[in-house]
Amino acid sequence: MKSRKDMSVELARILACLIVIGAHSYLSVYYDDCYDLNRVFISCLCADGVAVFWLIMGGFLFNQINYKNLLIKTFKSIGIPMICMITFTFYLSGWLIDGDSLLQSITHTKEDYVYLFNLFLAWESPGEYLGHLWYLYTYFALILCFPILKCFVDYLDEKDERERIFLVISFLFLVVNDISNNRLAMFSHRSINALIPAALVVLWGHILYKNKDKFLKPRTALLSIITFIALNGVRTVVQFQHFSVDKGNHISYWYTGVGMVCAISLMTFCFSLVEKVGHNVKKIVGFVAGHTFTVYLIHLLVIAKLQKCNFQDKLYHLVPLNDTYVGEFIYTGCIVLVIFFISISISILFKWISKIFKNGKQCCRENIFTKRV
Repeated sequence: MKSRKDMSVELARILACLIVIGAHSYLSVYYDDCYDLNRVFISCLCADGVAVFWLIMGGFLFNQINYKNLLIKTFKSIGIPMICMITFTFYLSGWLIDGDSLLQSITHTKEDYVYLFNLFLAWESPGEYLGHLWYLYTYFALILCFPILKCFVDYLDEKDERERIFLVISFLFLVVNDISNNRLAMFSHRSINALIPAALVVLWGHILYKNKDKFLKPRTALLSIITFIALNGVRTVVQFQHFSVDKGNHISYWYTGVGMVCAISLMTFCFSLVEKVGHNVKKIVGFVAGHTFTVYLIHLLVIAKLQKCNFQDKLYHLVPLNDTYVGEFIYTGCIVLVIFFISISISILFKWISKIFKNGKQCCRENIFTKRV
């Protein structure tokens, strides 16, 4: 949802986008025939970008009044770009990424179209470069459920006690699910199993943003970062132990109790930090944040293209101290920034071309109108 240019939210949007890119580009946690503790820590630091997006959504979603307008607005701003992305990838990814000829890339069998349609019915991502679109499917599901969520939010807003009870119960539910290693709720990135935890985080985002002023104190930024790093340190130890006994990686996902607190820590960090930056910095933040959705859409394609060029391997060997803990952090930061800047450059170019096309179209209409007059 639009943030109405709240710079703390715009900063959180950028931070979340960087974290999501990190989640798709960090070094493999399985290294030299064993799990690497430092790389597991890096993976945990990159786990909660999506949760930050849900918190942002909760901060503004319930300001909407007209359900019909919300559906139309969502389809125009989210649905159409997603459809364009799917179409582009379906027809051109073979040519741009896989080394196929253009004819091979755009040619598909009847079975391909049937398969694509069945994936759409199941709300599954259609292709290896579109796995991140589960987030947008879940986003649409939340929008469809808006009347139900809105009624519940109105109920919570009537009394502070109700909010406190909801926060305690929902957090305990997440913690118990974590203790059960996700056997209780079976959360995932698909359908209802993604909708329920996303709805919980969105509701938390609404309450958090209502109380934003409580987090503007100078010490909040430091406490938020300490909390984020400390919790991810604990999370790393737990995840490392789970890997050693083959218990999966549930704790490293955003739909956990620790993921919720880490995401909130990032949000409160942005709340307090943005008050200390100047006007020019805020303008830059607003400009960059305006491209984060496009960056989110295309970043997996950018990663795939870089991999085809062996860019990641070359970068790893160029990074100083690349075979040390410090080097792995440096590499992760470098690859995230490279992917982000390439993606945002493409987004800027696309918006520039779109603007030229719209201006040209408007000029044509004005010329036609002038001739008629």
